Amino acid sequence: MFLVLFIIIYLNLFLFNSTLSSLSNTLVFSAGPNSYVAFDSWRPCLNGYVRFDIRTNAHDGTLAYIDDRGKFDFFYLKLIEGKLRLLFNLGNDRQALNVNMKINDEQWHTILIKRDGQTTILSIDNGLASNSIITYSEDLYFGGTTHNEYQASPFYFGGIPAALERPSNGNLSSFDVYMQPRFRGRLRNLIYKNCTNSRLIQPVHLQISGGVSLIQNQHCSSQLCGVGICLITDTYYKCLCDETDYQGEHCEYEHKPNELTFNGKKYFKYNFNQTIISKNEIIQFQFKTNHYNALLFHIIEQNLYIKLKQGQIIIEYRSNNQLYESSTKDLYLIDNQWHYVQIKRKYEQITMMIDEYHLQLENDIKIEQLSNLKEIYIGGNNNENFEKFYGCLKDISFIINDTLIYNISEYFLNKQNFNEKNLRCSSLLNP
Repeated sequence: MFLVLFIIIYLNLFLFNSTLSSLSNTLVFSAGPNSYVAFDSWRPCLNGYVRFDIRTNAHDGTLAYIDDRGKFDFFYLKLIEGKLRLLFNLGNDRQALNVNMKINDEQWHTILIKRDGQTTILSIDNGLASNSIITYSEDLYFGGTTHNEYQASPFYFGGIPAALERPSNGNLSSFDVYMQPRFRGRLRNLIYKNCTNSRLIQPVHLQISGGVSLIQNQHCSSQLCGVGICLITDTYYKCLCDETDYQGEHCEYEHKPNELTFNGKKYFKYNFNQTIISKNEIIQFQFKTNHYNALLFHIIEQNLYIKLKQGQIIIEYRSNNQLYESSTKDLYLIDNQWHYVQIKRKYEQITMMIDEYHLQLENDIKIEQLSNLKEIYIGGNNNENFEKFYGCLKDISFIINDTLIYNISEYFLNKQNFNEKNLRCSSLLNP
């Protein structure tokens, strides 16, 4: 009887403690001579991010450091006179990002380091203050020339191991990281967006050195937020539903998709219900994919094709048995990240903008005649010579003669039973 009672008590205690997320504790850094915490490596590739909350009154200190085990690449976030500075190298040259906002005010602040293709972003408090910079390099992957060649150290917070500060014992990609004081303050809610996982993760700490203590989480539970992540607040908790298909206080409600998902086997056909005589058009949409070749749009009567070819956007126009082609050049678009595209024909000239950058196309295409618009294929067509699209499209619209606006995405998303028959974008694309 005593043994049965002991087992019941033990199981109750074990199950209760296991529901509290040990990953949601608050770390307290003393800035001691060897104080740091080592977490699992971060794998950002071209579209990952790391976010965490800190609270401090220190003027200077090492907040976070990760490198490719002493070769070239690193991310090094530090506090200088109460402000954030991010130093990093992606295999080309060292670059720096500074945010002109003091955060050593003993208040909690949310810090975000985000990769977005060629752009690296450092942000405070959901964009209250931020800065970004573009990297021009053939190799934009952290830790290797492609995400398959990834090599990286643990992600160190608060400082680095004392052994690495001695050149004879370890290599550092950033030679000056050991010159900075260690961090004094608190850290919580550390979250990674890895390119190898469609969901956010709370990384596991590999080592907690002396001089770092834990404040146990009293509120967060693995069951509270469903598919989301439980974040600590000063008095309670809140659920983070980012990178999921759910919303609500506990990430309990599935939200309606706002994208069209293509599995490389199907395509859609949109009919304008009348033939429209067009002098100028604007086609705009967003896409994301991990496939390099596909037909995105075929404007039938105009013989105009918008394609992905070897990872670049191609505009192809066929007239009088001749083919005219123009393309982007050296863009990083195949990264499972949303990219905005606008293609405009005005005064017979075609121009393109991608992600708010106006592009110079390799070859100019002029379409001089009036266009007859009646039907559009989306994501492929009935010609087996064209590879169908594998990925997601959203916010597709056509603006014709500056006044007629056709919201094509909404048309398909609002069709009865359309959502039930289609895959979710998040379930289709895995890097």
